[in-house]
Amino acid sequence: IAPEDIHSEEILKIINSAKNLYWKSAMSFAAFTGLRQGEQRALTWGDLNLDDGPKVRVSKRVVREKEYNIIDGKSVVYNSTYVKKGTKGGDLRSKTKGGDKRFVPLSTELVSLLKEYKLSCKRSEPTDYVWASQTGHFISHTRCGEELRATIKRTNVNPIHWHIFRHYYASMLFLKYAKDVSKITKYMGHADEAVTKKVYRHWL
Repeated sequence: IAPEDIHSEEILKIINSAKNLYWKSAMSFAAFTGLRQGEQRALTWGDLNLDDGPKVRVSKRVVREKEYNIIDGKSVVYNSTYVKKGTKGGDLRSKTKGGDKRFVPLSTELVSLLKEYKLSCKRSEPTDYVWASQTGHFISHTRCGEELRATIKRTNVNPIHWHIFRHYYASMLFLKYAKDVSKITKYMGHADEAVTKKVYRHWL
């Protein structure tokens, strides 16, 4: 991804055109924390500190993996989607399984939006998913994509996919911490600085 591929005005226009508070908060969170979609979908209210020193704890993510079973003597393959402890960066660093986490600061504006959104939620206990489905489960990858495409269609901007929100956050980090790649790596949740430099080599 190159810097010219990130259009701040269009990102903000998409967020402000979200059809309701649920999706405005979800898209804002993605753009201003840079969490991977699977990490965001796995968040529970207990992962958010919205008071002094506001931040989000990232310690798990939704994953989709193939599983195999034998039914009537035949091998059957199906996809299993579940919440997995640990982060992608932690797995790549070969840390203790399930013991990796990171913290990402939350801006004042995002905290205000999240507090407003929380008041509107039917489920807001520490173990409840922040962006839950109607049944209280974590929301699906497909649903996020559908809503983003619908918002883009209403907004009449260039199409993007959800992961561009993460790149948008990275662009803001590079503006603020251009000489401190270690901090960018920390907030992005990369395995090490080499990954950050490889992914964003055009930005250095």
